[in-house]
Amino acid sequence: MRNMQRYQDIDSRPKPQYKGIMNNSIQFWRGFAILIIFLFHIYGAGTTGVWSNLLPSSYWLYYIFGSGAAGVDIFFIIAGYLAVGSIKRSSGLFFYLRRRIARIYPVYLTMLIFIFSIGPITDHSWLSKVSLAGWLKGLFINLLLLPGVFDFPIAIPVAWCISYIFMFYILWGLVYRAYNTRKQSWIYYVQMTLLLFIVSLLIYQFPRFIYFIVGILVYYTPRQKINPWVGIISLMVMLSMLSLGIFSYAPNHELLIFPSSVFAYVFFLWAINTNFNNAVMIFLGNISYSFFLVHTFVMHPMKSIFNRAGMMIDHPYLGLTIFSLISFSLSIFIAWVLYNLLEKRLFWVSIARQET
Repeated sequence: MRNMQRYQDIDSRPKPQYKGIMNNSIQFWRGFAILIIFLFHIYGAGTTGVWSNLLPSSYWLYYIFGSGAAGVDIFFIIAGYLAVGSIKRSSGLFFYLRRRIARIYPVYLTMLIFIFSIGPITDHSWLSKVSLAGWLKGLFINLLLLPGVFDFPIAIPVAWCISYIFMFYILWGLVYRAYNTRKQSWIYYVQMTLLLFIVSLLIYQFPRFIYFIVGILVYYTPRQKINPWVGIISLMVMLSMLSLGIFSYAPNHELLIFPSSVFAYVFFLWAINTNFNNAVMIFLGNISYSFFLVHTFVMHPMKSIFNRAGMMIDHPYLGLTIFSLISFSLSIFIAWVLYNLLEKRLFWVSIARQET
């Protein structure tokens, strides 16, 4: 009872208004990012077997909706921006990483347990075929968020970007700590050289990693007013270049990601210095992390239901529309529940405990 009372006292304290954490503009762009990611996956449902290539990749719309995949890169920028403030507020590397774990793991662990529970008895791509030893190994590897950065089987396909984010959190914490505890010695220079080499290697292997750097640079850029048209055009150019850089078949197409980061910097500098206060988008931003992990789980069984009902054959466009609306609504509801039960409560409790 005493522990429960302490928990309630901590949770009822005023939430600290840290720079960025409760910023409406950040939540607005999180909402924007998750919305275009959802539209990208809806379009994907019309380009694969479910709707029998109702929206084939040969359409010019493919590259427009394909830019929705860049919603992940907006999340990377935001993660880089917020990580700076997070480590500055932390009393050490341990507390910084504990806050990041408290932000990521409650919902992720819930979804991971769910998929490892039903995977062996459903048509999961690899969990339905593994032995008990393979199941345990897969659980351990996914628990550490290794798939995505490393070539391991991934249980939650969209979680590859969470592996990127968690790897960035660790490296950023080490770089920041090494720089701020620097001593003019060979150990310091070896540490910094090694860490910068690892970061450079990651950017080389995974070019989209550069968007974390964009977020850090925006944080350290003095506040300034950016013309709205400059911001909007920069966003459009960034999305277009990323779409071509990710989905184009041209040689060295991924190199487009690097110049797109320049436009991403201008876009986010505008975004962070402009007040966006749309209630719907802010709501989507609040639940965006849970929504991101949940929505593909909702879409998968819905595809099977629509398949058995014959709607993808008899009324394909109507079927895709209804499928989209139901998937979106269910994802919103489940994400809202997870946000309130896991994300919101556990994250703020972790912050409050650190501050005491």
